[in-house]
Parts: sequence; C-alpha cells; structure tokens
Amino acid sequence: PDVLEYVGKSRSYFMEQFKKETGETIGKYIVKAKLQEAKQLLAYSDRSLSEISNFFFFSSQSYFQNLFKKQFGVTPLEYRKNTIKNERPQPLIFFPKGRFYKITAQKNAHPKQAKFAIIPT
Repeated sequence: PDVLEYVGKSRSYFMEQFKKETGETIGKYIVKAKLQEAKQLLAYSDRSLSEISNFFFFSSQSYFQNLFKKQFGVTPLEYRKNTIKNERPQPLIFFPKGRFYKITAQKNAHPKQAKFAIIPT
C-alpha cells in the first residue's frame, strides 16, 4: 500500500509539508540527490555521461549536463577532469575481523591506468 494512504494523508498535504520543512519541492530535492550521486559516479567510475544520465533517468544527456552545471558551476566532464587531477578522498573499506583499510591509487594516473594498493589503517 501507498505510504500516504497508510498514514491517511493526501499527496498535496505531503508535498506542502515537505516544502515547508525543507524549503524546496520534493522534485527539486530528488534532482539534487541524483546529481550528488552522479558526482560519485563521475569521480569513481569510468561510465560515460550517457550511461550516467540514463542510470538516473534524466530525459537526455544534455538535460543532465545543464542541470549539473547549474547546480555545481562546472560541466560533468570538467568535474571529472578536476577530480582526477586533484587527489580524490581515499575511501575506507571494511574487511573481516573488524579492520579498516585504505585504498590508494597512483597519483595523477587516469582511473583506467592507475595501480591500486590496499593498506591497513
């Protein structure tokens, strides 16, 4: 069942309350969340812009690019280039026995050509 039906509230009531609480419509909130996730794919994957825009169900690649630039001030490709050029934050991964490790990549290497090392923290 629909959550709104379960709690006995209308769609318009929910949307009004959401905007009152967050200051933006639910649609804008969702687009911003999708753009944040797209940043991660641009930084940590070699997926094409077309694949990323399709993955997040944008109507077209150009629409995705326009929204991205409006939100972050750079195009998706500029963001990817700058993220590759600058040292990316190193993600921590968790392995059994409760130990954390840091994944490091060779500096200034393109992601497809980088050599990786897993180092205990």
